[in-house]
Amino acid sequence: MTHLKKTGPGRNGAVLPEARLQLRGLRKTFPGVVALDQVDLDLAPGEVHALLGANGAGKSTLIKTVAGVYRADKGDIRLDGQATGFQSPGEAHAAGIRVIHQDFALVADLSVTDNLFLGHETTDRFGAIDRRAARATAARVLAEVGAQVSPDDRLDRLSIGRQQMVEIARALIGGLPRVLILDEPTASLSDSEAEQLFALIRSLAAQGVAMIYVSH
Repeated sequence: MTHLKKTGPGRNGAVLPEARLQLRGLRKTFPGVVALDQVDLDLAPGEVHALLGANGAGKSTLIKTVAGVYRADKGDIRLDGQATGFQSPGEAHAAGIRVIHQDFALVADLSVTDNLFLGHETTDRFGAIDRRAARATAARVLAEVGAQVSPDDRLDRLSIGRQQMVEIARALIGGLPRVLILDEPTASLSDSEAEQLFALIRSLAAQGVAMIYVSH
């Protein structure tokens, strides 16, 4: 069960003007289980906030509630001061909330470019998929995150660390997210891959992306 409190201004329900994401009194239950109990959290632009807890502590439930997979039984979620009520992950994604899950939402036998645009294909004025434009955008975003892969590489030929960079690049297609949630991001990475990830996190924070880093 997650019972998270963050000290500082706004603990009594006030909306902080600098908060990118604000949670107040979140509660989520399942039959026989209280997964979240009165969770408060303030996350500012450019902040990296660690969310720690053992298996079963409610971390995944909190992520899914913020990302529109679950609806909270009680409590408020505000994004840049505005109350939200996402009905689906698609709505949360459109609002700028992106999640990098521990199990990547990628397709092994597709190219990196196809994975980056999966479900958000770029089309030309005739409605056909514009592969040239997609590849160009893929190359640019991959370079921005420091991913040492080609847009034409097949995903299953990449290391886990490089696949993760593709997943992060996918979250940046269409512009910087407002909130980026990373679920156990270093669990399968080598030391050098983890250092590359940390460098990217610092870069995104410097650009104002608010991040939640989930770990044991």
